Amino acid sequence: MRKFHIFTDLDGTLLGKEDYRYEVNVQLISDLKLKGIGVSLNTSKTLSETECWQYKLGLDSPFIIENGAAILFPKNKFELEQLKPHKVESRGRYFCIVLGMKIDLLEDLYRPYAEKVTSLIHCPQNEAKSLTGLGGSDLQRARTREFSLPLIIPDPSVKEELASVASQIGARLIEGGRFCHLQGNADKGSSMLIAKKILEESLESELISISLGDSENDLGMLRAAEYGIYLGSDQKMIDECARNNISLEYTAAPDGWGKALKKALEHYSVD
Repeated sequence: MRKFHIFTDLDGTLLGKEDYRYEVNVQLISDLKLKGIGVSLNTSKTLSETECWQYKLGLDSPFIIENGAAILFPKNKFELEQLKPHKVESRGRYFCIVLGMKIDLLEDLYRPYAEKVTSLIHCPQNEAKSLTGLGGSDLQRARTREFSLPLIIPDPSVKEELASVASQIGARLIEGGRFCHLQGNADKGSSMLIAKKILEESLESELISISLGDSENDLGMLRAAEYGIYLGSDQKMIDECARNNISLEYTAAPDGWGKALKKALEHYSVD
């Protein structure tokens, strides 16, 4: 019997991009779980942010944070032995496979450009609130980062220069929905494949992966999945999807998430 697993971005995909609306998808997630189809979040968000969304959405699968920088496995569902030979750290209720670059090295890269770019971590509270639409504890969780620096870089020449400097030490800039993310070489696609392999070994079954995303930083996981779905209308992304056999969904999030997922499951004749 074929088994499926969903890997999904959050903002602009499962959640509304500006209002973070998600309630329309809660019932579908519950229905998927009843069918034995797991859902793993694969997001640029931090550990504490993603934990909150795991709870809100009723999820208990492994999840990926900060654009592929780390994969979290619930300790009540996975043994440490299952995660070898990867580097594993303990994070409360989770085992954490660390794939990204630590924040202090990224801050060293950022400092020479501090007057030319805006950093979500370093900018004033009010500016961070305006950039994200978040406040209070939600904003604090978004700024508590371990492996990535979300940046606003108005000048394309500065962006090009920073990307070049970053590449010299094994880091890079990745375009997201709101920010450019300065981070190590891990990405959503490679981390998804690691998580998928561990899930397959745990279930003793091959998995068909379905991935959903809305931004350039999602391309890796859209390409890596058996069935990738892009939610959006950016022409550059649409061209990439055409070259990589990635499906398109033009209905905006959060409604487009369920619509696209149902089409994908119908493709595999799953009711």
